[in-house]
Amino acid sequence: MAHILSCADNLVLLGEMLQTASQYIGLCDEALADEDGFMIDLATSQIVPLQHGCANLSKDLGHLEKRLQLQKSALFITQQQS
Repeated sequence: MAHILSCADNLVLLGEMLQTASQYIGLCDEALADEDGFMIDLATSQIVPLQHGCANLSKDLGHLEKRLQLQKSALFITQQQS
């Protein structure tokens, strides 16, 4: 059976992925001076979908934060009853 990572582990991994993703923007800046018009248009066409993906991620993180707070409250109540 596969080991299921904890929520905290998954969020640490997500943070590492986001840091790596951010580095790709730096790579774009480095390559930009050598791009032709077609590649600039192609890169430009990727901006809006990436922005939407970032907005969805932000929304999902907000929802997760609320669920984590609810879970923490439930644990606190359970501990108080013990």
